[in-house]
Parts: sequence; C-alpha cells; structure tokens
Amino acid sequence: MDSKPDITDTLVKPDMVAVLERTHLSKDLHGFLLPTLEAVSNAMHGLEARFGSKAKESGKIEIAINDLDDPNKIMISVTDNGVGLDDDNYLSFKTPFSGHKLKQNGRGFGRFIAFKVFYRLLYSSRYESGSGNLKRTFRFDVNQENEFIFNDGDPDFSHVGLRVDYNELLPEWFELVKSFDRKDIADHIGSHFLPYFLYKWLPEITIRFDANEPESITSYFRDIFIQSESGNFLCAIDGIDESIEYSITKVPKTRSFKNHCLLFAAGDRIVGNPRDLTNLLGQAFFTDEENNNYIVIAVVRSSAFERRLNDARTGINISPSTIEEIVSSVGDIIQNTEKSQIIKIKTAQSKELEGALKENPILRIGLKGRSVHDYVSGKPNNWKAQDFVSNLAIERYRVSRDLSKAITSAANNPDDYMAKIRDR
Repeated sequence: MDSKPDITDTLVKPDMVAVLERTHLSKDLHGFLLPTLEAVSNAMHGLEARFGSKAKESGKIEIAINDLDDPNKIMISVTDNGVGLDDDNYLSFKTPFSGHKLKQNGRGFGRFIAFKVFYRLLYSSRYESGSGNLKRTFRFDVNQENEFIFNDGDPDFSHVGLRVDYNELLPEWFELVKSFDRKDIADHIGSHFLPYFLYKWLPEITIRFDANEPESITSYFRDIFIQSESGNFLCAIDGIDESIEYSITKVPKTRSFKNHCLLFAAGDRIVGNPRDLTNLLGQAFFTDEENNNYIVIAVVRSSAFERRLNDARTGINISPSTIEEIVSSVGDIIQNTEKSQIIKIKTAQSKELEGALKENPILRIGLKGRSVHDYVSGKPNNWKAQDFVSNLAIERYRVSRDLSKAITSAANNPDDYMAKIRDR
C-alpha cells in the first residue's frame, strides 16, 4: 500500500557546499574579485531600494582593501548606505536562488561564490524598522550546519546600510594575489560595472588601500568612458532572431586597457572575460591625430543573455559559433566607425605587399587582374606581408593549374577549343 504524503513535507534546501564544489572560478584577477563585485552589485540594489531615483546622487559604496601584499592578512570590505539587511532582505539572504534577486536581474547565488576565495565572511548592518533603527551582525559560514553565527557587536559605521568583510584567503590564491596591482584592481572593478555607467546610473564608488586616501572609481571612469556609438542588430540564437544592443566607447590606452575588446553584459554587469579584438581590427590600439593611443571597448547586452546567464554569473550559455557571429558583427560596426584607422591599416598593408611583389613579381598572377588595393581590402586586417605572399602563392598555383588544364584540353580537342573561342 502506498504511504500517504506528510502534509508538512517541504522542499529540502539546496546543498550549497555541493553546488559550490561544482562551480568553477577562474584563477585570475576577475575570479579573485568576484566576491567583491557581487558585494558591490548587492550594494547597488540596496541603494536603489532606499533612494530610488536619487540613488546616483545619494548612494555611496566604499571598498577597502588591506594588506594586499600579505595573503595571510588580506581583508576586503564593502560598505554601503543602502536600505540595509532588513527583514525582507534578510529573508532573501537566507534563500538560495531567491525570487527577490531574480527580479533584480540577479541569481541569488552571488554571496556563496565568496567561499571559493575566502574562508571567513562577516556581515553587519543597520536598518530602519517601525521600532527605530536596528542592527544585525553575524558570521556567515556555508560549511557549518547552522550557517549564521550571530554576535552582539556594533557595526563599524553609524549610518543605515550594510557592510560585508572578507578575510582568511584560501591557500590556493596566495601566490596569485602577490602579482595583483592596485591600479589593475581599481580598473577592473570600474570596468565590470561599465554597463551601469552606460545604460543606467552609477553611485559614488570609492576604493581605499590600507591607510591611503580613498580614490573615486566613479569620477575616474566618468572622465575616461565616453560613448561614441550605440545601436542594435539581430543575431540568431537557438534558431530565434534576438536583438543585440551594443555600445561602443573609446578610452586612453593604459596598462589595464591595452587592447581593443568586446564585453558581454547581463544583469547590468560584465560576464566572463573580454574578447580580444586585436586580430579582427588589425591592431591592439589606435592612434589619433594628436598622437594619443586609444582603444575601443564594445559592450553588448540582450534579454537573450539574461535568460542564459548561469547561476554563478560567470558565463552565458550560448554556443561558440553564436559568440563568434556576435564578435564579427561588432567588429564590422567598429570598422565602420573607425574608417580612418582601417584606411591607415589597409594603406600600410598595400605598401608592404607592393614591396613583396617587387621581389616576387610572378606572384601578381595570383591577383587575377585585381589591383593590390582591391585585393588587400578583402583580406584580414591583421595580415602581414608573409600572409599575403602565402595566399598569392596558392592563388598563382591555382591559376597555373587551371591554365594547364585549358592547354591540355585544347591540345586534345582543338576543334572544340576553336569553337568556344568563336562563341566568345
């Protein structure tokens, strides 16, 4: 006989430790900063909940990184003046993959990813309640049976908001962290939220290393990121034409921004690593009329990306061939907006090829009657003289082979050959 279901049965909560074990995090600067980026994103949601349309002017996010040069002591904190960890947010915090986060283009998983980098996570918050301002402070440890270890300590700030502290770095990160540069860290955090800057709003975000003065990430990126082109195009994803929105910006070439790249955005943040556009555009960077080096950064976003964003927010589940199609489309757009730069590249290529043809004039057969300019215009922007020479050698061989076939055919059937000539 079948047993009757217990009316008190409920779903068992996910085994988050097992989920984390199956979650891959790249061992690079982005992987190391992912917990910080998640905390900043959550802070933005808190600011929007508290200030609404005034979040850009009233919101503040403070990032502090201490002892970056000592993996045994390193500590990162993110503090905001948002709504804080009130009862609703705390309930969402306790619910993996919460619907509350889905409404904010989140996944409800970000706070767990920190355990891939740090062992110890502390949360402290002040929030408004009907009975006045309250506080909530605890250590969060997903590896414990009771994940919340509360304490009676006061937050290190007096205003309404939330602070998360990350420390006790996992040993596998020790050597890698020693190679990180402070400027690269600030640049990476700012560029990660480039979609917010381009499409929405960005509050005042500062970063401070040890006892140094805080630096404004927002002000820095407001000065260097200038949108030059935007629009949309269609791309087939899983058999459906999806609208892809793009935005193109130019920034000065620096150690952090050293080559043209394409960024994929979902949930108002950059997802995955940048796609290098150097080979597609022909150069790692361009030079303007005043001899200043600059790079082009393209950002693409789509509702199709949102639907295919993985729970760890580390990738978008679309095929490599679709990604390449998007990259190609964006490359065409950039080449159209940077016509003067492409003309310089093609002129240089033509000059190089002319020099090669002087040394190997027989290769001109491979041009098949085309001018050098017309031939070069149809080839990749990153080709060098040796690439053109190799291609023309193959074309010359094909022309010679076709000619040999025609001669053999004429010799075997001269009457038919003469008839064909008369028909022409």
